[in-house]
Amino acid sequence: MDVLFKQRLTRYFTKEGRTQFKLSFQKELQPPPSVQPDENTVWVFSGIHSQREEWLKFSCQENIRLDFFYWGVLFFKTDQAKELFLLRIF
Repeated sequence: MDVLFKQRLTRYFTKEGRTQFKLSFQKELQPPPSVQPDENTVWVFSGIHSQREEWLKFSCQENIRLDFFYWGVLFFKTDQAKELFLLRIF
């Protein structure tokens, strides 16, 4: 996983004054075995471009998913309607 991307996400989600999120970075499209998702859980997956079909099946159950082509981010927010964001990074 790109180190700079990982550092930026970690810094963003753990800043003071924000809700503290539990971040889990994964290389495989499988839920982390030791993390039970709740409202403050964020899972980040790398390499989803090479596993596009699996990513779509895996992520379709979650309320918020961000698709960065190479990275996928899942949020477990039960109080929000389901949304999909496709972001293009230049």
